[in-house]
Amino acid sequence: MAPVERQAGYREVFADRAFVRLLLLGLVAITCGYAQFEAGFTAFATQQADISPRTLTLTFAANTAVIVAAQMLVVKRLHGRSRTAAVAVATLAWGASWLLTGAAGLDPGTSLAVSLLVASTMVFALGETIWAPIIPALVNDMAPAEIRGRYNAAHSVTWSVALIIGPVIAGGLIGAGLAAAWIGLISTGCLVAALMAVRLRAQLTPAQDGRSPIGAQDSRADVGVAEPAVGR
Repeated sequence: MAPVERQAGYREVFADRAFVRLLLLGLVAITCGYAQFEAGFTAFATQQADISPRTLTLTFAANTAVIVAAQMLVVKRLHGRSRTAAVAVATLAWGASWLLTGAAGLDPGTSLAVSLLVASTMVFALGETIWAPIIPALVNDMAPAEIRGRYNAAHSVTWSVALIIGPVIAGGLIGAGLAAAWIGLISTGCLVAALMAVRLRAQLTPAQDGRSPIGAQDSRADVGVAEPAVGR
């Protein structure tokens, strides 16, 4: 009787050091990026920058408008460029947006504070338009076809964990009157994520990093056009 071939599983996923680095990068970036935008930004804007909930809607409208207007243009610009460099730019944009947010707290309740918060969400949106198409393509390009679903599942867990950690950080620091420390922490976190992205480049093939033609043997997804997850 022929021996039964063992199916690849999560042991193989976490043995991929480059992918583990990507997971850690994602955890840091999402915790200091998306998670804070969904939780900490609103608390800071209303409590520290002293703007009304009605005015707050302007900031989110500006964020959405930039995403809608810039998304397709950004995707075209990313074609053939280093994905890790793009991720670094995205996280640096998020870091810059948090500095603008923090500046709004220095002159609360004024039109300047509102302008800074609007600018902050617009800069954050630019980072979003870069991050959103790059990361799924990168995950799928790093994954062997037979366990691609497990790679995607592992990546999705980082989102879940980050979206739990993020509000805890924001609520704890802002609620304790340490809003400046919150801004400093998440801005630094975004910078750390950018450095992690730069270092990750050396662990990837040119095709995985998006720097070689799409037809290359070791590339499985174009920027923003990730293949469906078909893992076991």
